[in-house]
Amino acid sequence: MSIGLKRNTVILESFSSEWGKYFELEKERILGAVGDKILTIEHVGSTSIKSSVAKPIIDICIGISNYSAGFEFVKGLEDLGYKYLGERGVEGRHYFLTDSDCVKVHIHMFDLKSDQYLNHILFRDYLNCHPEDLKKYNELKEQLIIEKVSREEYTRRKEPLINEILIKAKRCRKEADLI
Repeated sequence: MSIGLKRNTVILESFSSEWGKYFELEKERILGAVGDKILTIEHVGSTSIKSSVAKPIIDICIGISNYSAGFEFVKGLEDLGYKYLGERGVEGRHYFLTDSDCVKVHIHMFDLKSDQYLNHILFRDYLNCHPEDLKKYNELKEQLIIEKVSREEYTRRKEPLINEILIKAKRCRKEADLI
């Protein structure tokens, strides 16, 4: 199973069902260490989207009762080998990653009621049901690899398409709520 990527590099791999299995193992470790106050724990990001190409890093989104509660998780997650990086440019997020040269997991922890939490879930669910948009997203990522952009540039240049997909996902959700 290929999980992990050297810091500051971008390599894409085709979807692997092993990513979901790795998420389940990590989920159990996290719940065992700090699970008493976690409201939800979800596999998000490209490794959670069937038929995607992705960096082989597992993104985990944890829903908590409120932002302040996130500070209670820092020690327990550090004891599991995570490094806490604060919000890291995303307001309202507690961000953790595996603390080694080979990053295997990113944790994004949000208030369960926040837009940021919902966006992660909507993005995953929408792309799992809309192969035409997933194809566009995969093609963009592959083009950025061909161009050999930096990790920061890779992230920045995906943002407009991610935002476009999120608008569609929110529209679909509203339409479904009306039914």
